[in-house]
Amino acid sequence: MTGHNKFIFFIVAFIYSVGVYGASEEEIPKVLLFFGRFHPVVLHLPIGALLLTFFIDIIGRIRNNYNGSLIKTALGFSAVFSILAAVLGYFLSLEEGYGKEILQTHMWMGIGMTFVVCLLYFAKRSDNEIFKKMYIPLFMIALLLTIFTGHYGSILTHGDTFLTAYSPLRSSGNEEIITEKDSLYYFQHVITPILEDKCVNCHNSNKTKGELNLSTVEQFKKGGKHGEIFTAGNVGKSAIYNALMLPIKEDEHMPPSGKPQLTRDEIWLIKHWIETGAKFSEQIVKHQKNDTLLDLLTDYLLLPKQNIDEASINQLNKITSHGFVINKIVFSQPFLRVTYSRTDQAITTKAMRSLIAISDQLIELNLQESKLTDEVAKSLYKLKSLKSLRLDQTLVTDRTLDFLKELSSLKVLNLFNTEITSEGLLTLLDFIEPEKVYFWNKNDKNKKLALVTQGYSTTILQGLQEGFIEKSTLSKPIILGNKSIFDKDIKIEVQGRLKGEKIFYSLDGKEPDSTSLLYNEPIVLDQSAQFQARSYKNGWYRSEVISIDYSKIKYIIKDVTVKYQPKESYTGVSKVFDLERGSANFRDGKWNGYLDDFIATLDMGEEIEINQLSVNCLEGIGSYIFFPSRIEVYAGNDLQSMKKYEQRNLPPTDRDREIKIKNFIVDVSQVKARYIKVVLKNIKKLPSWHEGAGADAWIFVDEIMVQ
Repeated sequence: MTGHNKFIFFIVAFIYSVGVYGASEEEIPKVLLFFGRFHPVVLHLPIGALLLTFFIDIIGRIRNNYNGSLIKTALGFSAVFSILAAVLGYFLSLEEGYGKEILQTHMWMGIGMTFVVCLLYFAKRSDNEIFKKMYIPLFMIALLLTIFTGHYGSILTHGDTFLTAYSPLRSSGNEEIITEKDSLYYFQHVITPILEDKCVNCHNSNKTKGELNLSTVEQFKKGGKHGEIFTAGNVGKSAIYNALMLPIKEDEHMPPSGKPQLTRDEIWLIKHWIETGAKFSEQIVKHQKNDTLLDLLTDYLLLPKQNIDEASINQLNKITSHGFVINKIVFSQPFLRVTYSRTDQAITTKAMRSLIAISDQLIELNLQESKLTDEVAKSLYKLKSLKSLRLDQTLVTDRTLDFLKELSSLKVLNLFNTEITSEGLLTLLDFIEPEKVYFWNKNDKNKKLALVTQGYSTTILQGLQEGFIEKSTLSKPIILGNKSIFDKDIKIEVQGRLKGEKIFYSLDGKEPDSTSLLYNEPIVLDQSAQFQARSYKNGWYRSEVISIDYSKIKYIIKDVTVKYQPKESYTGVSKVFDLERGSANFRDGKWNGYLDDFIATLDMGEEIEINQLSVNCLEGIGSYIFFPSRIEVYAGNDLQSMKKYEQRNLPPTDRDREIKIKNFIVDVSQVKARYIKVVLKNIKKLPSWHEGAGADAWIFVDEIMVQ
């Protein structure tokens, strides 16, 4: 037996020499489990080598340029790494959590494939005529076993619908359509999609990590190794929620680090479902409504599919530049919800006209408090796909209703606190009949409009009557002043938008309610704090919370030198130490934008003791802006010989389209230096999943603080 054959024989024998099969995971040597994790890495080598060998073999025969020596070497390589993949796969199978039947099928097919590849190698080396005749059939069998072994491996890893989930041949049956939030079943239509997207890959009938199967209601109720995973009405005793809230580096955090994580909204829905009784067959209509729930449920509606193209990234960027915030109504469909966000500025005619470019996709438009006038509203008649339109608390009159007469798809219209009269509304109802109209005008004397409109199919919700919940919600209070970073102390002034509002606030990070501190006079802060406030008023629903982090800094940066200058539209190096944080609008004049790495040298004026450095960055994926991929911190008293004290790699984006601002904090331990160099690494090119894949990526920075 040659040395090469002895090596193959030794590895095959080694599989059967490991006497740990059937032992619990705790009893298995950790080194075996460690090597088992390399199975997904190694298994691709023999697969690729075998396919390439088959291709070379066939081409060589066709072109009469057959390289037998190369084929033998390639088959030997395939055989060795097939055996190694089988050994590592066996080690991986010792971990708990895999479905026994699928695991056994995958394992024995893998062993069968390994045996056939080894036999194929020996057949190629042999001069025996029988082996020569077996060569091509063995090759075909090896390829077939490779395909089926890989298929069962994908079932173990991703579930039994992984390969066919998006097949055009897969029958979808009678597609369920739900267009009303009240018709959604909380668990079936909301919680289940979250679990299927983020959890079921590791907790299904074929792969049950922790003996937990989340693929059916019955299995969900059963729980896992440690019992039930939820306690109805008590999130504190619900293991599924507690696992989501653990730090991502903790072993018990779910999903594990490296897997797609649940979003803040998804966690909120799971928490709310548990808190409200964890019912499995109850519709949303039976749940007490709140603004957060109603807003989040929109993403779970099952709308009929239509052949409408996605709006282009250029169109969306142009619209957002006018102060609009754009969100998808359902992630997999092109329909959009657009909200005007610059309520401190009057909306312009140009901004309204920009919406025409997405008229097919625009389903919900919120112009609340936009200072919209009749003249600016003229473009509304072209938005014929609109189903929901909010004009509440704007300056429109009956004239604007003329632009709505052709919006036959409109189902919800909000005219609360405008100058529109009941006469104007009745005229509109002769042309279109939305399902609901919210109407209130303090100067309108027709207080019984609902009686007048009994002949229409429209429900008129007038004033603060029952059903007028959404429109009696207070707006967030206004925090005066732009600065949130200070070196000595800072004064916080807050005001409500309506007379008689009471503002309650907190400084300890807890969400304020009506038992929190009541705002009566300006607040003076002399230390860092998170300020949160919300408004209350009799007859109104409380506002959402407005929150600002106020940071007291220890040192003032004297000067900054950057290696690469920011682009012309976002210039001004002094912005990184002007003590003013930028807003979610990256065009607000407070951000520096770079297509290169951000490399800045800070001059503190004298030697100081550095313990912490923080950098404020913005991410807006739709605008090609990404958080940095890495932060590096250097320090020293000499610009020519600074030492690297910290390097921190940052996780990739979660692909959420919401504009995010994050303060990245880097801890250093009592470093004494005058100069500090900060390097933020740009990802350079947009990733392959992005609609602008390959284009240059931006990095946006606005404030650096040294503590």
